[in-house]
Amino acid sequence: WCKQKNQLLASCKSCLHGGGRAPENEVMERELVIWIRSLRERSLRVSRRMIKDRAKELFRRNHDNDEHTFSASNGWLFRFLRRHSFSL
Repeated sequence: WCKQKNQLLASCKSCLHGGGRAPENEVMERELVIWIRSLRERSLRVSRRMIKDRAKELFRRNHDNDEHTFSASNGWLFRFLRRHSFSL
């Protein structure tokens, strides 16, 4: 497989940077990233619960009369933190 590395990487789009499925709500995630960074710049503590609550609030604000739901699960939070290179 070492000799075929380039060929294997070319065939696996989700392995490449930018590959895979895009986040469902990029606007909400962008606002959430800005919010987290602003708190961290002021040396304020940001907990996982705070991030999940803020994400739910931003989702409700952006989807007033929509039938979509958003639970901000632990899995979503883990992937969000990894996508944006955050650590707690």
